[in-house]
Amino acid sequence: MPDTGDRPNVARARLIGFILVLAVVSVAYRLVYASGLEETAALYVGVPTLLAIGLALTPRSGSATGMLIKGALLAVLIAGVILPEGILCLLFAVPLVTVIAAVVGGIVDYSRRGREGQGPMLMAVSVPLLLMSLEGVAGSPFDARDAATAAITVAATPAQVATALAGPPRFDTALPTFLTVGFNRPVGATGSGLAVGDTRAVEFTGGTHDDHPLRLFGLTGHRSVDHHAEMRLRVVESGPDRVVFKVDHDGTMLSRWVRLDRAVVTWQSAGDSGTRVRWTLEYERLLHPTAYFAPLQRYGMDRAASYLLDAAVKAPLAPAPEPVAGAPHH
Repeated sequence: MPDTGDRPNVARARLIGFILVLAVVSVAYRLVYASGLEETAALYVGVPTLLAIGLALTPRSGSATGMLIKGALLAVLIAGVILPEGILCLLFAVPLVTVIAAVVGGIVDYSRRGREGQGPMLMAVSVPLLLMSLEGVAGSPFDARDAATAAITVAATPAQVATALAGPPRFDTALPTFLTVGFNRPVGATGSGLAVGDTRAVEFTGGTHDDHPLRLFGLTGHRSVDHHAEMRLRVVESGPDRVVFKVDHDGTMLSRWVRLDRAVVTWQSAGDSGTRVRWTLEYERLLHPTAYFAPLQRYGMDRAASYLLDAAVKAPLAPAPEPVAGAPHH
């Protein structure tokens, strides 16, 4: 039988290597947050790259790609337990971490099969990834401003639409599926009117912008007691078929990823079909890298604009439900 006496030592070395890599990555993670760079590619590209390269340098296993992917996902799961970053950030990070692990692992596996040295091959893939991790740290070549738009046609006159918009939105409709995973949930609103200066205050559950990992180490902020947050808006433009709400304050966790600027609502007659209403959210992206986060954030804001149409236009215009026969009257 082949000698297997070294296998426990190799397995032990792999475990020790993984623990050491995780410790280094954990320190890097905390340094990124302590430096205020948690919105940059340093977190979402740099830290996973450091993790992948560190795991690639641990004692050899059958497949570098498989080892890196399993090790990276295990590190993400451990982060979900020991770091209160939240499920939303982890869900966002998993695909990016997996791709980086697969790219580095593929290079290592290729170098093992060929004559090329592993060191030069790792350098060839790690340098571009580390350069990508500088986006947001040293600026970005991409415009961070963006907008998302949704539109519906309702069986109502333009005047009825204006009346619905003048009241507070009703958040009793189901959220789009994408917005149910870790985002703040609106539960109520106060304020009314479409004249310039009129305000709205929207209450959310799900934590505040100050709920982030450094609170665990006592370095910043205070955890919200009831996890309620508020967003305040003010009418800055108003016309017969248009109103613009300016976001004066956003205390939700959304403000860590997106700086919401304005909501532009327009409506016009669609003939016998009713009135066509369009809701546009203008915002600035705060997360990098752009190539990865811009489509995700645009999709999320599209869903938010669609939900706001339902809450602020469609729900207020819906007829009151018929009373149930035999039900007591109050």
